[in-house]
Amino acid sequence: MGDSWYVESILRSRDIIRSNVFEAPHLVYRPSTLVSLDATYDDSSYSCNFDDDDYNNLLVIEKKIYELFNKEIITNLELSIINIVGDGKSLASAGQFLDISRATISKIFSNICDRIAYTLGGIFTNDGYLDYMKDKYNLTDIQLDKAKEYIESKYRHTNRSEEEWQ
Repeated sequence: MGDSWYVESILRSRDIIRSNVFEAPHLVYRPSTLVSLDATYDDSSYSCNFDDDDYNNLLVIEKKIYELFNKEIITNLELSIINIVGDGKSLASAGQFLDISRATISKIFSNICDRIAYTLGGIFTNDGYLDYMKDKYNLTDIQLDKAKEYIESKYRHTNRSEEEWQ
């Protein structure tokens, strides 16, 4: 089992993490008047949350990816897999696009994430992330064991119903 649950999770959610940082302007309803028949106007205020931990950790991970790519530690194929998965595509669709089996894509992706986690250390490794969560949320040993069990499970990157957790 790898040591990169957090790195894998961040890369799989890259598209969502980026979209959550910026709240784009939206149209606001305003009743039509005799002066203006236009019932909407553009509220052009942007909201940015650059303090988001996942966003900042995504930037650290991406910087490390390109550093490893420039040192030829990550190959073109591996970078393609990272980008396809990071764009929200499934491992199966990445496999179809690259004409490689889903199982092979999964193994390559996990190995890449392990290398990234190893080179970054700290919160990016499973033990480092669990220590961070324990300190941040004052987790009990039982809660920590449950989190570790989840990270090491085959369901670690799937959505599970609350009933499955009990």
